[in-house]
Amino acid sequence: MDYCAKKELPFYHKLRHEGYVRHLLVRRTTNTKELLVALVTTSDAEMEKKADLMSLVEKIKALDLSAKLCGVIHIINDGLADVVQSDETRVLYGQEYVYEELLGLKFKISVFSFFQTNSLGAEVLYSKAREYIGETKDKLIFDLYSGTGTIAQILAPVAKKVVGVEIIEEAVEAAKVNASLNNLENCEFIAGDVLKVIDDLQDKPDLIVLDPPRDGINPKALQKIIDFGVDRMVYISCKPTSLARDLEMLQEQGYKVVKAAAIDQFPNTNHVETVVLLSQQKPDDTIEIDLDLDELDATSAELKATYQEIKDYVLKEFGLKVSNLYISQIKRKCGIEVGENYNLPKTENPKSATVSERERRSN
Repeated sequence: MDYCAKKELPFYHKLRHEGYVRHLLVRRTTNTKELLVALVTTSDAEMEKKADLMSLVEKIKALDLSAKLCGVIHIINDGLADVVQSDETRVLYGQEYVYEELLGLKFKISVFSFFQTNSLGAEVLYSKAREYIGETKDKLIFDLYSGTGTIAQILAPVAKKVVGVEIIEEAVEAAKVNASLNNLENCEFIAGDVLKVIDDLQDKPDLIVLDPPRDGINPKALQKIIDFGVDRMVYISCKPTSLARDLEMLQEQGYKVVKAAAIDQFPNTNHVETVVLLSQQKPDDTIEIDLDLDELDATSAELKATYQEIKDYVLKEFGLKVSNLYISQIKRKCGIEVGENYNLPKTENPKSATVSERERRSN
């Protein structure tokens, strides 16, 4: 700011769309201790001459930065939106990227790379996600909304294959570069909208990782994701309200929240990352239960549980819903008396609608 003031360089006014200096971006890596500085301005040639940016570079190089200065770049942006984008990028010193290491992997990061700014926090976040994902040997994983492919590459060494889908093409290209950098040959990254891309995917995933943007997942895309019917999903969210909305739809369609953890990536702010493990309870899921009736201290009345009592017990103890038909089938299998015609298949019971009075009372 002192430099700009001395040079009388006007700051950009985003409402009037006037001025020269728009942003100053600094990316500093934690583990590799590398630094990248980017000055974002408009394309005012007169102001650029006045700014004498090479003189600014020398002043930056002379600073005690406690990190290796890898590059200083000048980004020209004449767009009306108040976002950092490049109409032209000029390298004033060094290179336009830095390297960072996370969980034993190396990542090439540019100014525009979507990469966690808190590297130590990111290691906690991704370690928790990897813990929730669990066993991945010989499994095919979809990493949807994959960004620069950080999660995909963390999982790839212990998976059969990982397919990442990301709408930002620059992020996909960065993911491919990083996968090559880490000698990972079982990663595939696809540029495109998840809503459209998953219709064309030939592979069927064994599990899915979701790391959507702040607004969460398009409901139509989420339905397609649910239709894959995977046993497990791990959802990483940076906005709790979006997560709550998407979880409602997931739970309505058979997914259960097994566990969740909040990871504070941005201390002293109201922002938090949340990792959620979801499990699908399919209709054909079974639980083997061994009961020793000789050890049960129950009266004959207690042993004659009604169907509703059985359903309530199974739901409470195991979180599963069972039908009257299923209960009657199990009773027959165990040699327990059931009404004469109750819930027999139609091929065996032409009077399948008939229910004995005893069974009717049991329900």
